[in-house]
Amino acid sequence: MEWFYIPVNAVVTGAGTYNWSALDSQLNAIASRGHQAVFRFYLDYPGRPTGVPKYLLDAGLATHSYADYGNQGISVSPNYDDPRLVQALNAFITGFGARYDGDPRIGFIEMGLLGFWGEWHTYPHDGYASRKTGQPRPPTNRASCRPTPPLLPGPSSRCATQRQPTAA
Repeated sequence: MEWFYIPVNAVVTGAGTYNWSALDSQLNAIASRGHQAVFRFYLDYPGRPTGVPKYLLDAGLATHSYADYGNQGISVSPNYDDPRLVQALNAFITGFGARYDGDPRIGFIEMGLLGFWGEWHTYPHDGYASRKTGQPRPPTNRASCRPTPPLLPGPSSRCATQRQPTAA
């Protein structure tokens, strides 16, 4: 397996508009080596340019700049409560699932998107990612999971696989 991060804006080009070529290129390269991919989409990765789709920024999506984790204002944390962002993420998840569910090039998909590095936190800025919002959520039971299971951060009773260390 081979791991990578990918910004949401590498795929989401407009409201309900996607260009999958960046992801397909990564998946094809990994598959050509006889491997499967494990990856995570992100909106905010400290130290890298924002992964927020440009059309949302152009529409006035509020963002927070920060210097933590060596970011120094390079990336921005979006307002996760903004209904436009919630709608965009839900539509993206649906479109992604329709295209890639069961794709043999994919071993696992980490449940990213929210928070710094897609890790579902914005510590030490707890107010950046609200728990009240209708944030995208993974499938709630094993029956919902298809051949490509999501990976969630931390233990969960939801459909998830947890990374475990292995002996060398």
